[in-house]
Amino acid sequence: MRNFIGFIILLLAVIIQVSFLPHLTVLNLVPNLVLALLIIWAFLRPPEQSIIWAIMGGLILDIFSASTFGIFTLLCVLITFSISFIKKNFISDINFLFKILIAFLGFLSFNIVYFLINKLLVLIHLESTALNTVDHLFKITPLEIFYSLIIFIILLKPLEKLNEWISHYEHTSKVPTKVK
Repeated sequence: MRNFIGFIILLLAVIIQVSFLPHLTVLNLVPNLVLALLIIWAFLRPPEQSIIWAIMGGLILDIFSASTFGIFTLLCVLITFSISFIKKNFISDINFLFKILIAFLGFLSFNIVYFLINKLLVLIHLESTALNTVDHLFKITPLEIFYSLIIFIILLKPLEKLNEWISHYEHTSKVPTKVK
C-alpha cells in the first residue's frame, strides 16, 4: 500500500510540476516540487527506499525535460543519498528546523551541481544553451530555493502524518500466522 500511495503522490507531483506550476510562476520560476517530495521521503523512509524513489522521480523528470537525459536522475539520487546517509549515520532524530536546513542545502546543492553540469555539457558540446552565471547563481537560484522551501514546509507535516497513518495501518492490518 505504501508503494502504491507513494507512486501516486510522485506521479501527481511530476504532473503538477511540469504542467500546472509553469502557468503559476512568480518571476518565471517554478519550485522543485519533486525534489521537495524526495527530500521529505529521505527523512521518512530507509535509504534503500529513498534511492528507489529518487531514481523514479528523476527519470520521470528527465522524460519531461528538455535537458540532457539523466541529469535530473543523477541529481535526485545524489541529494537523496546524501540526506539518507546523514540521517542514517549521524542524526537519527531530526527536528523541524534542522530538516529545513538540510532541505535548503539539498536545494542549493541541486542548483549548483545542475549549473556545473550544464557548463560542462556546453563545454563538450552536448548541451547547446549555457546558463548565465550571474543570473543563475545569484538571481534565479536563491528565489527557486525559497519557493522550493515553501513547498517543502507546506508538504512536510502532512506527509509525516500520512507516513504515520500508513505505518499504523500496515501494522494493524497484518494477519497473524499460526505457529505449529
